[in-house]
Amino acid sequence: IYTTAALVAVCAAALLVYAYFITQGGVLRTFIQRFENQTSPLPEVIPDGEYTDVCTSFRNVVAQNRECEQELLEKITTDPLTGAFNKVIITQKLEEEVDKTKRYGTPLSFLLFEVDRFARILDRFGAETADQVLCRFTGILQNSLRTHDLVGRYGGNQFLVILPLTDFKYAKNIADRIR
Repeated sequence: IYTTAALVAVCAAALLVYAYFITQGGVLRTFIQRFENQTSPLPEVIPDGEYTDVCTSFRNVVAQNRECEQELLEKITTDPLTGAFNKVIITQKLEEEVDKTKRYGTPLSFLLFEVDRFARILDRFGAETADQVLCRFTGILQNSLRTHDLVGRYGGNQFLVILPLTDFKYAKNIADRIR
């Protein structure tokens, strides 16, 4: 048997997700309905089984919340077509790398690629084929770079590649290899 003092943190957090459980059903709704007519917000004693059910339900909600948060983060940072960073994020990453370069005096290079004759591909073969070209080009970029290099879709058919700790000579070699 657990006292109210021992459950304050768990129940307070569980009450924050009250709306979720009301719409989805579950043990917390039963728990809250049972005690909502009391003058104190929580009962003095909760049977062991109900405490375990509440904690299990709360853990499940926390796990779902983490998954949703990760999915949302991915959606707001990546280009939905290519999976590369979107323009906002790649621009932020470039600013961060420029700041690091200024602070530590390390080399930094970046490359801007544009898919040649993209308008012609779009006109002649359609949007689906043009999208496939962009996805394929993104894959080529990502497979040609080191793990700490960054790729982002900068515009319709433009891609920005950030090469931290890379001097001009090595950046030129990378650009020639990709071209």
